[in-house]
Amino acid sequence: MESQNKWQLAAIDGLILSSVTIIATLISGIMTDAKTGMSTNFILGIVLWLAKFGGSIYLLYWLMKKYSSYYDTISYGKSFVYGFIVCMFSSIVCACFAYVSLEFIFTEQTRIGIEQTRQMMESSPAYTEQTKAMVMKIFNNYSTYVMFGQLIYLTIFGAIVSSIVANYTKKTNPFTESQFNQEQE
Repeated sequence: MESQNKWQLAAIDGLILSSVTIIATLISGIMTDAKTGMSTNFILGIVLWLAKFGGSIYLLYWLMKKYSSYYDTISYGKSFVYGFIVCMFSSIVCACFAYVSLEFIFTEQTRIGIEQTRQMMESSPAYTEQTKAMVMKIFNNYSTYVMFGQLIYLTIFGAIVSSIVANYTKKTNPFTESQFNQEQE
């Protein structure tokens, strides 16, 4: 399989993988009370998160397994690299969606959350004026920080999951020439 095709497949698979997180985020946002910024159903939120978590891992496994089916044999390394590329594309899409959702889709929930944090800091004597000013400065660029945080977190998580899943998607032939020669020595 040529390299161009691998990157194209990985980009498409990354979009498919990111759709799980995007759909779960949209559902979670719909379940949020606009006045309080809190989830309307805590148990449903936990179930949704678990479904997103398990569904994402299983979908990555399925996508990596599908990719490995294009080869007679595929090494752990090749399978891992493909899974990591898929997760990298997915991370980029999810991070951009996090930015867009905070800036344009769920602006009211974001504003409420920031306001609640500001009020909590104002009522607590533990926070100095300098700390309050610093936190408010961070909140001015909150969606940008979330975007880069998501990008880093999801890429690292994707690398870890890809390294585990690659062990189950590799296919080796025990009768290939190179492995036979290594066993003879």
